[in-house]
Amino acid sequence: MNSRAPEPFLSWLGAAFIVAAFLAYLFLTTPSEVVLCRGDENCFRDWIGALSGWAGLSAALLTIRVMSRQLREQQVHTAYLRGDVNPTIYATREIRWVGLQAFAKVDVVVMNLNRRPLRMGRLEWATSDASVAISIAGVTVGAQHESKMLSEQIQHNFVHETVPGHEPGGRPTTSKVHCHVWRGDQLARLPTSDQHWEEIRVRIKLRCELLDSKEVPLILEAETIFDVAVGAAQQEDTVFEI
Repeated sequence: MNSRAPEPFLSWLGAAFIVAAFLAYLFLTTPSEVVLCRGDENCFRDWIGALSGWAGLSAALLTIRVMSRQLREQQVHTAYLRGDVNPTIYATREIRWVGLQAFAKVDVVVMNLNRRPLRMGRLEWATSDASVAISIAGVTVGAQHESKMLSEQIQHNFVHETVPGHEPGGRPTTSKVHCHVWRGDQLARLPTSDQHWEEIRVRIKLRCELLDSKEVPLILEAETIFDVAVGAAQQEDTVFEI
């Protein structure tokens, strides 16, 4: 095995040693003071010494910043291990097929990373088109699914389900709030062509409570975009699943 250092490294090392030795002689010896400092003029060596102090201060500030960032990361990691972090939420657009007809659908996914159980309550939303709304069709918590009664005729907006707390070392429980999309009093279809569709942006708020010795209110927020049919494409007869 060849442990010889690369030649370019040795050449740079030699140059660095020569420069360091020259600077040490220049600023640490008495003859250099005669050359660099004349009479009562400001000594160039003193200026260099002051600059070294500012350089030390800059290095200390940089070190403090790095250590503060590491401390914040450690606090987040500790909170995760203790189960003190907030649940996460995001929304996705989906498709619900009924025979050959496609309807818009939104899933709100909640993952409880907190050690406390999470009780999901009221679902609120705001859309970019006032004629478009969403309502709850059903809720899945882990492997358990619960459908809302008459969800294709009644617009439900309360979840009424509890997500178990996260146990250290285990996988957090994920829940999904399945939502219908409405345009007016009809379920919104997906467009059948590029000429009859509209892009809708929806912002969602889910009001929850973390259950402990006392209930801690919590609002989870998510946002997504989906397409719905407009005009004649939306006016076709709707056929529901039996």
